[in-house]
This record gives sequence, structure tokens and C-alpha cells, in this order.
Amino acid sequence: MRLIRQISRLRDCGVFRDFTWPPDLPDFGRYNLIYGWNWTGKTTLSRVLRSLELHKELTSGEAIVLIDDTDVRSENFPQSTVQIRVFNRDFISESVFPVGGGDLPPIFVIGNESVEKQKEVERLKAELEKKHDEFNKATAEKEQAQRALDNHCINRARLIKDILRLQGSKYNDYNKGDYQADAQQMVNNGNAASYRLNHQEREALLTRHRTSKKNKLQEVVNRFPQLQELADKVAALLRKTVLSATIATLKDDSSLSEWTRQGLLLHKERRSETCLFCQQPLPQNRLEEL
Repeated sequence: MRLIRQISRLRDCGVFRDFTWPPDLPDFGRYNLIYGWNWTGKTTLSRVLRSLELHKELTSGEAIVLIDDTDVRSENFPQSTVQIRVFNRDFISESVFPVGGGDLPPIFVIGNESVEKQKEVERLKAELEKKHDEFNKATAEKEQAQRALDNHCINRARLIKDILRLQGSKYNDYNKGDYQADAQQMVNNGNAASYRLNHQEREALLTRHRTSKKNKLQEVVNRFPQLQELADKVAALLRKTVLSATIATLKDDSSLSEWTRQGLLLHKERRSETCLFCQQPLPQNRLEEL
């Protein structure tokens, strides 16, 4: 026997705008007493359960009822197989005191024919519950298959994206939807097996895909030197000799020449930019002459 454990959620049902079953509220037991002031929602709760009994959706709002370990939403009340009887104000108005007058609706029917119909009803209820279980099982299998398909499409799309990723490639943003569209197009063409590639064909296509157009090389401009000018400079250098660059004052005075040579070496060793004798800046052209 299936048991109603909670009314897990009520949204826009009577006075309940957004009710959620509190974690510290015990589940329904075998006997339950619901009491409260007028207009606190007692009739609303009974109408939710009566809609479940009559296998009808709620006329307004949304509800979720926990039956055993399964949440049943109000839009799925028509498919519910739970057995429940609700004797509330609506039941009395419909069955005992009809609104608007008229004959009293029959509650009990006596006769062999009614017994057979009752047996048929019970058989149909059992068959309906069996079909309901089959439907739930098929729905679960469908959802599992859909998740497996989604995972397959996501993984394949990611692999294609990683392999074919290039600057400017259309595969840089390749996703699950693109993979599904391409796969469906192959199926629609009627010969999906023709798209299968062997290793050589696959490598050839990858090579072609990765071979991108290179930028055009700039034209090389070679500026040739002025040969005559270079020849004149070389000729002038070749005409120079050691004697022609000799400083006359040092050439004629050996003592001064030796003193200058030692001082020049001393300035180079100490990397001095001023004269170590007079502390004046050394002219660059004079150092080059020496």
C-alpha cells in the first residue's frame, strides 16, 4: 500500500503562497490531526488531496506530494495510482447536498451487474497501476539514455574541438549542438557508413586542415654600396704610413716621447678622463693622436 508522507510544496494554493515542508516537521503517520483557525488553509490541504483522489490537476497553483519516496507534482495527478478517499466540504456538496438542486447522486448500487462492473474496475485499476509502473520505468530508461547521449555528444565535440583547433578555424567554438547537427545530417544523407575514415585518410585530412595559408613575404630590397666611394677610402688608408702620423715634437725628443708613452699607459690603466699631472680634462682628439 502506497503512503502519503508529506505535502512537500504548495505555491499559490489558497493562503499558501510558497510553502515548503519544514525539515523538523514529522511525516504523516497512520492517524493525523490537522487543526487551526478559519482561513488558515485546512480546506486547501483537503482539496489538494481530493484532486489526487480524482486524478485531476489543481484548478490553481502548484503542489508536490511525497508518496513513499517519490515526489508527485500536481500536473502528474492524473497519472497517479495512489488510493485515497477524501470526505471534505466539496465531497458533501457534490454527493449529499448538490449545489443548485437536482436528484441526489447515487452512492451505492446493488445488483449482480454492479458486482461484475466493480470487479472490472478493480482489474482495470490493477492494470493501470502496472502500466503506470511500466511508464515510470520507461521514463527512467529514457532519461538515462538521454544523459548518456548528452555525455557522448559533449565528449566527441570536445575531442573534435581539440584536434581541429586553429587560428580562424570554425571548430574553435565547436560544441555539443554542432556535433548533433553534423551527426543528424550524416544520418539524413542515408549512408552514415561512408563518413568513416581509415587511418591514412584521417591523417591526410588533418595535414590539409593544419596547412594554413602563409603571409606573403615582403620584397627584399638590397641597397648596394657606392663602390667608387669605398675604393677611394681604401686607397686613402693604404697611402697612410706610420711615419706620416708621427707627432713631430715627440719624434725629435726621445725623453718627452718616453714620458708621454708611460703617462698614456698610466691613464689607460686607471681609466682616467682627466690629466693626472694637471687635473684638467683630457681632449679626446689628443688621446687619439697619442
